[in-house]
Order: sequence, then structure tokens, then C-alpha cells
Amino acid sequence: DTGEFVFKHDLTDAEKYGPIQELLSPTATPHSPGVTDELRAALAEYNPDADWLLCMGSPVLIAWAVATDADMSHTGHTRLLQWSGADRCYHPFVASLFPDC
Repeated sequence: DTGEFVFKHDLTDAEKYGPIQELLSPTATPHSPGVTDELRAALAEYNPDADWLLCMGSPVLIAWAVATDADMSHTGHTRLLQWSGADRCYHPFVASLFPDC
């Protein structure tokens, strides 16, 4: 009613891996001008050895965020949290996208 963005998912379990920070605004789309620059700026403070990506939203933006993170980390991998409906919690997962880095 107020126009304020409210998460529709309970992210409490994900918070045990660290504070949640949005990389893009809730209105971002793959067609938004400068969206890749916005991702790079948001990931500039990301620590590839301690931080995790919690992927929610547009599959295209998620793919860009994962690829950008793996590229910027200089390790070729990215750390993701995957929701398990069976366990009702997030599980950490490390994806090696560019193993030759």
C-alpha cells in the first residue's frame, strides 16, 4: 500500500551467512541502461572468500551477476546459496565457472 518494496520470502536462514545486500534495485531489468555497470559497482566490495550470492529475481540478471562475480573474483569461482525446499534452509555451493583462472 505504501509503495515500499517488501521481500515476499523469509530470508532469515540466509542471514546466517552474512548480511543481505541487494546488488540491483527491485525494478532493474536486463534492458535497464547501465545494469552491468551497476552490478560491477555493487560487487566491488564483494569478498570471494567470505561472501555469498543469494540469487533471486530475473534469470538473466542472475546469470550476469554470477558470471560477473566469477570474473571479478579472479578465482573463476563464485559462492552461492541454494534453497532446499526439503530442508527449508539454504545450503552453500561453490561453482567453478572459469577453473583455469
